[in-house]
Amino acid sequence: MSIVALGYCFTLLFSHSSMAQVFEVSDPKSLAQDYMTNSMPTPLYDQIEDELNREYQAIGEREARRLLQNRSLSIIGGLNSVGVSFKKPFLDFTYYVDRNLAPDLFDDKRWIVTDTMSVTIDASKIFGRLKSEGKIDLTEKNLNAFAGLVFKRSYTYVHFANSYEEGLMRDFEKLFFPFRYFSPSKLKTLSANEFLIKEDSLSVNVGGLASAPLYSGITGMAGFLAKYQRMTRMEAFGHVVSEDEAELESGDQTKFHLSFEKSEAKSLGVGLGVQLEFLRLLKLTLLSYDFTYTFDKSLKLYLDFKNRDLDLIENDSAVGKEIRAILRTQDPKINILKDFVVSEEKRESQLKRSKYTILLKGGVKEAKTQQVEIVKDNKIKRFFKHYFENIKYKEDLFSRLFSGFIYAVLNMDVGASKTSSETKRVTMEYEGEADLLALNETIDVGVEEKLSVTLTTVFKSNKTTGSFGEKYKERALFYLDRFSGVDPLATSMLKSDHLRGPLTLQGKYQLGRDGLIYLNRQPISTIYNHFEALCDEYPKSGVFNFRNLFDHCERSLQKLYLNYYTDLHHDKVTSLDVEYCREKAKKYWWRPSKKRAFLKDCLASISYKENNRLTDIPLYTLKDLLDGVQSKSYSKVDYYNLFGVQNIFFYGSLEATTEDQRFFTTHFHEGAFKGLGLIDHYMRLENMRFPASVVID
Repeated sequence: MSIVALGYCFTLLFSHSSMAQVFEVSDPKSLAQDYMTNSMPTPLYDQIEDELNREYQAIGEREARRLLQNRSLSIIGGLNSVGVSFKKPFLDFTYYVDRNLAPDLFDDKRWIVTDTMSVTIDASKIFGRLKSEGKIDLTEKNLNAFAGLVFKRSYTYVHFANSYEEGLMRDFEKLFFPFRYFSPSKLKTLSANEFLIKEDSLSVNVGGLASAPLYSGITGMAGFLAKYQRMTRMEAFGHVVSEDEAELESGDQTKFHLSFEKSEAKSLGVGLGVQLEFLRLLKLTLLSYDFTYTFDKSLKLYLDFKNRDLDLIENDSAVGKEIRAILRTQDPKINILKDFVVSEEKRESQLKRSKYTILLKGGVKEAKTQQVEIVKDNKIKRFFKHYFENIKYKEDLFSRLFSGFIYAVLNMDVGASKTSSETKRVTMEYEGEADLLALNETIDVGVEEKLSVTLTTVFKSNKTTGSFGEKYKERALFYLDRFSGVDPLATSMLKSDHLRGPLTLQGKYQLGRDGLIYLNRQPISTIYNHFEALCDEYPKSGVFNFRNLFDHCERSLQKLYLNYYTDLHHDKVTSLDVEYCREKAKKYWWRPSKKRAFLKDCLASISYKENNRLTDIPLYTLKDLLDGVQSKSYSKVDYYNLFGVQNIFFYGSLEATTEDQRFFTTHFHEGAFKGLGLIDHYMRLENMRFPASVVID
């Protein structure tokens, strides 16, 4: 389907009776004359061609000559990434083209030409014009509701030229009318390394903010923001033919690659805050809390077409119809294209994010669930990835005041710089047929590696010297001593200020099946002793000592472990089990406390696993236990005690600045390398590097 001005679609959509409360058509006859031809919307492409078909060559040559005349001005950096551009506003949309040239690094005599054409449609401008012309009756409030609704379509054509001048002066049809090349017949003519890219994006933002004075100079605020984003993208790539392949004339040669990608994201956020105002100019946030929920899903499909397949893509066969659907950035039927699929990837993810600030301190918590489905060589692999992240940070006072001043004077939101931040993260990846974590199920890791866990710790500090930076240097040394494997010389250099901030220390601990089985084999008393040692690692000064009051650290970890231990050693209780134990407990009708104790013991004995191999891992309670251990641990020894030093692969890095302002970095690792996660290991094992690597967030 040809692209149609989104304004036409909006008019058809909102003239539906169900949307009558949004606006009314005041002059339907005039509106139909503007937007309708034979009861069908007028294609946007026709407007572009009618306006530019006779002039595009002259416009392109004019802009190219202007650049060639000023060529002597671009000496530094050579001629890399230079080109021409042209922009033209139409009645309901904005048209923009750009030609970018760069030398080909693999061919001294060839230049890469990247032509991009984009169309942007803003719904508020369309409806605002129709309202001012009296063709629709729309209130100002409802008009403002369309302010965040924007549609954009872009075409990209990457081709080659023998010289810089040739790249600027020729093939202007590919620059001004690239949509002419998105057809099955054009795919057959793609040269090696030539790209065709088409991308559609639609974004909608709706929000509101309210404020009220709480006290003299103090204001309370509350707001919400809802977002919707949709993106579809297709890419055609001419296959690179080697010298050996060029001598072959069989139909087994790959002619071109085709990919299709679609993603959709929805999010809703709410926020509360308290601001302090100085002299009606400077505003500082005293307290704030924000919560965001985001759901997104995506599909990525990669296909190869060989010479023998070229006849299929132009005719009216089922394959040809699906190729045309991809060229229109519409969802293809994968079952029809299964013989051409190189790989397929599906993802679904949910993200919960909360953020708070109290004066100069703040924190961020994130919990995300992601499903990844990969199809390669007719084999389906389903992975699930869950992570929890906890960030604590401190902001610089002067930076905070400066950001407030900039916002008051220029109305620009400039974030305050952070003096330090501490990040704790848990990532769990596993292979399965269903979302076992959501269903609170178990996974058997006894046969093969189906589960991996990564515990990550990151410490950052902008300053480690001077009176203000001394406490951050002590904190950095604390993390170096307990979470890193750096050369002791680096620690000495930091102590003597030969190394200083900005500083970043990152450590990742990777464990799999063996580490979890090691945890399961330890007696409860041993685990409790490990928790006692873990909680003793808390610093004994300042606010950190408060967290150890009443043994809260130990008791919370013990509770998390007991939940995990119960699920590990007991099957699920059924309704029949409950009825059986209730019948047995009737004899204690005069003693309610005795009856409850009997029910608990009865259900525990029925559900107990007699021949437990300790390999059926309960995912849900494992996640909670890992979150608790990671949040409270302050030493890598805690990981070694719980999971076994021989079962952990540790790697990380230290980045800092020398006293003469040079960049310094060092890497470290411990243990036997077993891959960087279950999904990464599978991709490497299957050599999934073409046509594009699968990237896991």
